[in-house]
Amino acid sequence: MSTDEQILNQLQALQEGQERIEAQIEGLATRVGGIETKVDDLQKGQRLLATKLDVLAQTSEEQHKGIFDTLLGMNDIAHERITRVEKHLNLPPLD
Repeated sequence: MSTDEQILNQLQALQEGQERIEAQIEGLATRVGGIETKVDDLQKGQRLLATKLDVLAQTSEEQHKGIFDTLLGMNDIAHERITRVEKHLNLPPLD
């Protein structure tokens, strides 16, 4: 084999090696793109979950306030009834 043939074979091997490397780089770029998409999806899901948790917390707070207000109202009604019974029976107030 002549020197020219050896150089030609080496150049061909280098070119094939370069093509394999470029294919691997493209494959890695595709994988990175897929990972970036998954990260974006996870971040969107995380933001949606945070929003839902905020809404749930506000709803719970509103529900607790509603329950508390209801209990206060029931307490006021009970106090009024006790006061009426005390007056009716001529009992001194318990304060």
